[in-house]
Amino acid sequence: MKLTVNRFVDKKKDYTDGMFYFDGVYFCDTLEDPVSDHNKDGDLDDPGEGKIYGDTAIPYGIYKCMYTWSPAFKRFCLLIIQVNHFTGIRIHGVKTKKNTKGCIGVGEKIMSGQLKNGPAISKRLHEVVYERCVEKDEKGKPIEYFDKTYGRAYKLKEEITIQII
Repeated sequence: MKLTVNRFVDKKKDYTDGMFYFDGVYFCDTLEDPVSDHNKDGDLDDPGEGKIYGDTAIPYGIYKCMYTWSPAFKRFCLLIIQVNHFTGIRIHGVKTKKNTKGCIGVGEKIMSGQLKNGPAISKRLHEVVYERCVEKDEKGKPIEYFDKTYGRAYKLKEEITIQII
């Protein structure tokens, strides 16, 4: 499964609007922290770039995702992994930038910088991923394992990647 976030960057704003796609099909709107990867090279190492904890969007690039237990949300959900300088990057419902903390917020755009129906859209997003990608046993229960880096995780029958453009 290929997920895509298409960003609309305005350097004058302290947030980033975007659109979320499943395998090239529009699914919902996104809201992230400001983008610091100004030259779109996938890092934050160049002059004028850098990371501010909880206030910087992940760099442009293609990343793997896992379906792991989130202590913060108290449920299994998508985790974007192997992002330099970032940990715990989730995709979840938000209303405004103050709810993102480096994650990718999903919902329906009300106006620039504001989303609505985030929890419902996040639930629907995770239902799609769960049904399509999570491997289940003969009784229909998800196959769970413990990853030494990321903790409790569901085994995937299909790789999940996310491209940030």
